[in-house]
Amino acid sequence: MYDTYIKPAGRALWRRRSQTLINVLGLAVGLAACLLIGRYVADAWRYDAHHEKADRIVRITSKLSGDGAPMHLATSQGPLGPTLQAETPGVEAFARFISGGYVLTYGDVTVQEESLPHADGSVFDVFSFRLIEGDAATALDGPNKVVLSPDLARSIFGTEDPVGKTLRTDRGPELTVTGIIVEPPQTSHIGFEGLVSMDTHRALDPDRIENWGRFSYWTYVLLEPEMTAEDLSAALPGLLSRHTEDGLQAALTYDVMPLKDIYLNSDAIFQLGPTGDATAFRVFLAVAVFILLIAVVNFINLATARATERAREVGVRKTLGAPRSALVGQFLMEAIVTSVIATILAVAMARTALPLFHALSGTTLAGGLFPGPGMAAYLGLVAVIIGLLAGMYPALILAGYEPVRVLRGAFSTSRDGATLRRSLVVAQFAIAIALLAATGVVRQQLQFIQQQDLGFAPEQLVTIPLDQDADVNRQLAVIKRELTRIPGVDAVAASSYIPGQTQDVNGFRVEEADGRMRHAKLRRNDVDADFLSTYGLDLLAGRGYDAALPGDSTGAVIINEAAVRKLGYATPDAALGARINSNPRSPAARVVGVVKDFHFASLHERVEPLVLLPGNAPAANAAASYLTLRVRVKNIAGTMDAVRARWTELVPARPFEATFVDEHFAEMYEQDRRFGRLFATFAGLAIFVACLGLFGLTTHTVQQRTKEIGIRKALGATASSLVRLLSQDFAKLVGFAFVVGVPVAYLGMSRWLETFAYRIDLGVGVFALAGGIALVIALGTVGGQAFRAATLDPTSALRDE
Repeated sequence: MYDTYIKPAGRALWRRRSQTLINVLGLAVGLAACLLIGRYVADAWRYDAHHEKADRIVRITSKLSGDGAPMHLATSQGPLGPTLQAETPGVEAFARFISGGYVLTYGDVTVQEESLPHADGSVFDVFSFRLIEGDAATALDGPNKVVLSPDLARSIFGTEDPVGKTLRTDRGPELTVTGIIVEPPQTSHIGFEGLVSMDTHRALDPDRIENWGRFSYWTYVLLEPEMTAEDLSAALPGLLSRHTEDGLQAALTYDVMPLKDIYLNSDAIFQLGPTGDATAFRVFLAVAVFILLIAVVNFINLATARATERAREVGVRKTLGAPRSALVGQFLMEAIVTSVIATILAVAMARTALPLFHALSGTTLAGGLFPGPGMAAYLGLVAVIIGLLAGMYPALILAGYEPVRVLRGAFSTSRDGATLRRSLVVAQFAIAIALLAATGVVRQQLQFIQQQDLGFAPEQLVTIPLDQDADVNRQLAVIKRELTRIPGVDAVAASSYIPGQTQDVNGFRVEEADGRMRHAKLRRNDVDADFLSTYGLDLLAGRGYDAALPGDSTGAVIINEAAVRKLGYATPDAALGARINSNPRSPAARVVGVVKDFHFASLHERVEPLVLLPGNAPAANAAASYLTLRVRVKNIAGTMDAVRARWTELVPARPFEATFVDEHFAEMYEQDRRFGRLFATFAGLAIFVACLGLFGLTTHTVQQRTKEIGIRKALGATASSLVRLLSQDFAKLVGFAFVVGVPVAYLGMSRWLETFAYRIDLGVGVFALAGGIALVIALGTVGGQAFRAATLDPTSALRDE
């Protein structure tokens, strides 16, 4: 085997070192890209698969319809889980989560932790969460219990054993640490720094957990082995009819989603944790395949282009009795050896590029580049398969030469072979142009997002989370007054939400343009009288809230333009005075003002109808969750230091945390920016690999036409005319590639832009620029070789004649 195939293959590759280098480098870059993207996509597809019972866990979400577009919530009602287990055969267990955050105090240490959801004790029966210390059967069974992650426990207790210790909280109850829980792995859509028992939440908010009209809980169900998600879906309508009012029955349907599908395929709002974009991951996978395909095309192109150089070798070996199968094996072995060398180099490249990839993607590959021992064997198999695929066609072509014709000198390359090579070059550059155009579209859309008018100025807005802290809310008026006295602070407002967050959805009774009262779903934000001025919102009609008017606290509401349209009023002025009731037990309030639409959510979503309720109204039933400060640009650092110092005096029990609103908005589009960075990087790699093959093909073409060039120069041809002669064929191929690649890029980017409610229009400019860049790069690659050949002394090319 070694003497028959491997050793001759090594010699043949060494004799053609330049071709081997191009093939190895192109395949290595393609394989490295595939390896990195493959691991990235594999992590996304493995989300939540680490749970032992993952195949039997489903999440129940809620779809609300009835007015306008349906709304899909990742949450459901508190009683749903217990009722399902009690009334539905085949439901083994359930576990609910509801978001929670606490300020935890132990001795002199105070820590503010936002990621402390409440969970049922059965969470350990449904999921494979593991306790390092404590008993899973009792850790969350009962009120005032908490389990902490090792990091959070260390930050609070240091080297002390935390189990059994008591933590004071900002929300009233003291929590006893009953265990230390291992943090979920990165490939988990459920993340936390600890869990607080659901019975603690029940004591804090007893009405919510038993209310079939409040959609606040993430409900997961563990099915018995013989039950399917479809069986559970079939049982849910009957349960709904037994436990809810007729109005809710007509508007509500449940959706059952397997646990392992949530990360990539859930389109619901109010997600418990991060979600990914399945389309984006498929795009990256396609890009990786395209890069590898370009590299394989390079191999085939160069092998078939240099067929004439090996024709005599084939003729001699066939004359000496070598069978065709031996020749095919010989050439395939060369391809496999090339592929194996390229794979080894690809691994080295991928390892070197791993930190850069982590920075570009914003994630860390779970387990590194090789998470399991079988990866090396898998890569070896891939190397052999790629070698076979890349080498099969050239091997069959080379082994099929007729020795008589070759040795008589009657052999020449076929027109079919030249056509194939041109077609492959067109395919390469069509892919490269499509990727370049797509990169340009992504860049333009991201710039558009950054420059879009949000309806308010976020640059000088600073938010401080309050988490509905009862102590802070009791002294809110004093805190606001003291903060506004600080030089550099122009205004302070309180609200339940800030722009950039998914705001609550409430059912209202509203007076529409025809005078009738109807039910409607509207976004809601509880704000104080300073909210509009602090955010700089434009009033289109009416007025804002006036703290001096007692009636505003219960009898006034403000809506946005989208709500005016939803209620059917022709103009903002026409909507003034319309009745809106958020609480059936209270009289309806009147619309006193209409604000211009502003983006309180991502530009992926259209501005939805919004009601701004007065924050101190009994109907609001919500304490402030945020303070927003408008600060002056001059000496922001000094202003924030003064705010921190005053906050510490006023609220010593609560740590000071502040975030600029523009930074919060920037975080919303980080996933889009990562998509753009990765896309641009791999598009550049595709261009590089395509040009690498074009360089090799051009080198071969120039060598084949050396004597022609010498004759033309001897007859007076200039260097520029020779460069033009040698480049024009490749320029035509890039032109054909442009015609093929642009429609593909247009269709793909049109679909991607559909994920944004506000987006750019696809013009010809970005596609023309992509084609121009590809042409310049291709001509630069070809022109360098052509110029070198055109400037040679013609006597060196003709002296052998």
